[in-house]
Amino acid sequence: MVPASTDRSTVLLRRFYPQDGDDEAAHPWVAIATGFATGGGLELQKIAGLAASDARALIAQATANVAEGPRRWDVAEKSGLLFKKPSLLRGMGDLTVPVAAMTTDGGGVDDLASDLVLDEAFMAGAGAQLGKTALIAAIPKRGWLLVGKCRPGELPVMLKFAAMAKGIAGRGGRHALTTNCYFFQDGRLHGVSGDGYVSILTERDDRWNVS
Repeated sequence: MVPASTDRSTVLLRRFYPQDGDDEAAHPWVAIATGFATGGGLELQKIAGLAASDARALIAQATANVAEGPRRWDVAEKSGLLFKKPSLLRGMGDLTVPVAAMTTDGGGVDDLASDLVLDEAFMAGAGAQLGKTALIAAIPKRGWLLVGKCRPGELPVMLKFAAMAKGIAGRGGRHALTTNCYFFQDGRLHGVSGDGYVSILTERDDRWNVS
């Protein structure tokens, strides 16, 4: 997952939110990392000189890699009167990443957790842990993934997640991704809760920027 400010003319990527426009700055994008950058963070695959066949092979490998590697859900919050149950989960990724290279603005280390939002099985696992198939997720900056139970229109939860996303993204600097929150159904992206609006997916345009 990369910020909307990423130069889309030079990097191999696709939309995260399929109904996004090319000039939309509210949603992050999905790019392919080939390693760690010398100045910190991730080295993204450039499209200059990249043959379409090689690009497709990279996309296939990266898509498979999404489901690999360390990952877990930590209970961040519980709710209930007598028997409290998990109500807020935080996704945790690979904690063995190089600390110096993956240090993020605003404090913390990018453990690749924000990329786990692309793993439908992992997201469905959050639903199983929370006891609901309808979820809301926030990915405010690199290294953050928060998930709770919510259907589109459940305003108290939506407002709570919006506040968390804005607070974390506001401290994220160049690693901030989005203040939007996203709805998931059975682990699959279903819609978005933005600043004053809610939208449900009606189409899926997730083509990569290669021929």
